[in-house]
Amino acid sequence: MLTSRSATERVTLQRNDGTPGSRGAIDGSWTTVDTVSAKVVDKSSGEKFQANEDQLAREVTFAIRYRTDIDETWRIGWGDDTFEIIGRPKDPNFRKWELNIDGRIIS
Repeated sequence: MLTSRSATERVTLQRNDGTPGSRGAIDGSWTTVDTVSAKVVDKSSGEKFQANEDQLAREVTFAIRYRTDIDETWRIGWGDDTFEIIGRPKDPNFRKWELNIDGRIIS
């Protein structure tokens, strides 16, 4: 459960405000929408074999206060790392108190 004591990390919520390109990909820059406190749980830090190289595939869950504007097209900045959002953010207790967001490192 998310509490003010457990939300010790600061993360940035980012949205791409670009326009869809010719192939459907969104072209544009990422805009920081908000900086919030979060509880961060490291789900995996194992290596996955990909394209004949070992590549670190770090996945975490960010728990933040409930909000309705975040979806899987957004990304999250934490420290020097950037995470893509995996799937839809979840309200674990259906109380509109906490939002759990799964993320995978992209840079």
